[in-house]
Amino acid sequence: NATANLAYQTLLQSGFSPDNIQYLNSDTAQPGVDATSTLTNTREAIQDWARTRVGLGIPLWVYLADHGNVDRFHNEVSEVVTAAELNLWLSNLEATSGVDQINVVIDACFSGSFIDTYQSGGWGAEEIAGHGRVIIASTTSRWWAYAPPIVSGQPLPLMYFSDGFWRALAQGQNVWSAFLTGRATVEAGAQRCGDYAYICQRPWLDD
Repeated sequence: NATANLAYQTLLQSGFSPDNIQYLNSDTAQPGVDATSTLTNTREAIQDWARTRVGLGIPLWVYLADHGNVDRFHNEVSEVVTAAELNLWLSNLEATSGVDQINVVIDACFSGSFIDTYQSGGWGAEEIAGHGRVIIASTTSRWWAYAPPIVSGQPLPLMYFSDGFWRALAQGQNVWSAFLTGRATVEAGAQRCGDYAYICQRPWLDD
């Protein structure tokens, strides 16, 4: 909730109207939430709701923050969005709306698997990278994404990458600079990794 609310407030402060933000959350008591984060609602938000709101030069932003596994994003209602499904929904939107700019930010364990095709068991062959898409993952395809520990009596902590990334956007940084700030926040709070270290939280960007 803390991380998703930061993203929502940042978009509002950046000039997005509430009508142009579809905020899905299993906790519908959170400010600005439009519906629960079911698989159906996620699909409809991306390929249907967004269709009349994006187009040439008018980008789509998708932000997913929760649990993850290789090629899978887990929401809070015990459902899974796969990389193949998300790629299909984005492709359908591109075909029906003409949108030529899509930014997808995923803060979840193994989120880099939405960029590469690393195989783990029967999963990992799919990706969502493509022309006109910027895909940002908070970690590699083989490692977890972290947040600080919860401390009783203190405000809920933010996931490391999203904390740095969204605060940087709120300060007017562009996507690349915000990505670097998010990566630095991970390195300061979780662990410092080399560029090609898979077994470590190392945010990735594919453009």
